[in-house]
Amino acid sequence: MAVFEKRTASDGTISYRARVRVKGHPAQSKTFDRLTDARAWARRIELEIQEGRACPAAGRHTFGELVDRYLCEFLPKKSEAMQEVQAYHLRWWKKQMGSYLLSDITPALIIEHRAKLELGKVHGGTTRCPATCNRYMAALRHMFSIAVRDWEWMQDNPAKRVTTLREPRGRVRCLNDDERERLLEASKQSRSPYLYPVVILALSTGMRFNEILTLTWSQISFADRAIALLKTKNGKPRRVPLEGEALEILKAYSRVRRLGTDLLFPGRKDPKRPADIHDAWDNAVARAGLENFRFHDLRHTAASYYAMSGAAARDLCDIFGWQTMQMAMRYAHLFDSHTSELAAKMNEKFLSKTNEAKRLLNDSLAS
Repeated sequence: MAVFEKRTASDGTISYRARVRVKGHPAQSKTFDRLTDARAWARRIELEIQEGRACPAAGRHTFGELVDRYLCEFLPKKSEAMQEVQAYHLRWWKKQMGSYLLSDITPALIIEHRAKLELGKVHGGTTRCPATCNRYMAALRHMFSIAVRDWEWMQDNPAKRVTTLREPRGRVRCLNDDERERLLEASKQSRSPYLYPVVILALSTGMRFNEILTLTWSQISFADRAIALLKTKNGKPRRVPLEGEALEILKAYSRVRRLGTDLLFPGRKDPKRPADIHDAWDNAVARAGLENFRFHDLRHTAASYYAMSGAAARDLCDIFGWQTMQMAMRYAHLFDSHTSELAAKMNEKFLSKTNEAKRLLNDSLAS
């Protein structure tokens, strides 16, 4: 609703102050020499509020300033893993739209740049999948929400009016026995001394790429045969069992560990930073003749091994750090295929040596 106030200065000059107040929005006011101008301005502001465009701060701050403030004030409240990912996403958006005023950010503009995101090449020469683009959008959407709700820099969230890309069903690509042996052999032949132990750790523990590359010796407990992951993707620490060849490799590495760093796999030039094994991995996959295979698929392979070894869905969630059963149920067909085997093992262990069932059957027949 607009209110107009007539003012008379000491020299007799008359002016008109227009004030627009709408519930849920900050009040706005401006002074004019003519009442008709004041009314025209008030009508325009009311229309912009109805359309969700009226916010003085949106015309003063750029998108780049919003990203900087969000990275400085809000992102540090999240887990370190989430900070790294979302900072990378938001800096991409800043590079695309940093000079735009917030008042000029529209759903159409966001969709235009999301198309660039979809078509852009990433490591390995592939394009980003819909799930990845949706993660970029999620970071953008949340930042705009903070700008609207907490900082009053924007009137509404333009990213909310952008539909989410449809994602295909979760991809589960696992190694068969022959592929596994070829990959391990190719990893042994790699020029990188770290590739083979990294691949073994991934297959044995199901740990993520960054979780393995950033491992420190203080996280390893040979006595408990376990790895303590304190900084995870979902921000919750978890304990990973360490057994078999992975355990033996780390024991051997501990006897020749590099001085001056706590990292298991330190960089050659800077030992305080993790080694870069991307090229070594790509070369090993090529030598092994694997098609459509990514490092993260080692995690899927490890999960399938656990499922086929009799692990329950709840066990997988604990080991792999999944917060819901949805991820674990990707391997439901593997649980099902081992149900009969597990039942047979149970009966063999607990019921095969008793004659109680036979006695009950004989008694029932005799009666």
